Amino acid sequence: MGMPLQNEGYFIVLKPEYVIERFEKREKVQKHFDEYQQFRKVYTSINPRNYRGISREVFEPFICFDKPNLRWYQEHDITDCGLARLRMGEIQKGLDNVQWAYFVTEKMLKSLEDVRDILSYIEDTSFFEVIFIRRDIFNFNANTLGFDIGYVEDDQFSIIADLAVTPQWHPSDPADDTEILEYFENLNENVLFKDVSSAERFLNYYRTRPWAETEEPSGQFYPIQVDKVSL
Repeated sequence: MGMPLQNEGYFIVLKPEYVIERFEKREKVQKHFDEYQQFRKVYTSINPRNYRGISREVFEPFICFDKPNLRWYQEHDITDCGLARLRMGEIQKGLDNVQWAYFVTEKMLKSLEDVRDILSYIEDTSFFEVIFIRRDIFNFNANTLGFDIGYVEDDQFSIIADLAVTPQWHPSDPADDTEILEYFENLNENVLFKDVSSAERFLNYYRTRPWAETEEPSGQFYPIQVDKVSL
């Protein structure tokens, strides 16, 4: 019997403006703010506050209930979400014993009913939006925000975000900026690729660059369709 497939699901994520606000307040970014401003000038055609992909802070359940863990969430939440995280932990319990063939994350919710249940425990939900993502059998529709590239596992990584929105690791080679920006002409107003073919073309290019993040295992990066969700 093969592993069950989880090719799609829901994420509760921070809205883009809060992602950038919190990113720019990080100690590392503040320490190198001049370099960050230079980086923003290179990608001046991209408004990071418009990015609506997967590499945002994804709402997650309380994993354990020891005091240091609870204190961390209290210090890092931008709103009072403790009860919602507890409720999400109840909903997601048991997933640790399930191996999914594709997505592997307790942050992903299977149903819109579960999303609404969790959000009902948050007094002010204005910080968040809900997205529906899939990595197989794409279905472009009126709610599609675009196509990201990266992976969804225990954490989320977006190549688009890492290059042009919220850089996390080592940067690209400045000599490749012109080529990257040419590919990024196919990004839409949500800073996502307009179609899956544009995403795949850029991914193929990215894999040829010596500065690119290593795929472990091979094929770890893939296009991800992102749809908006109305509640």
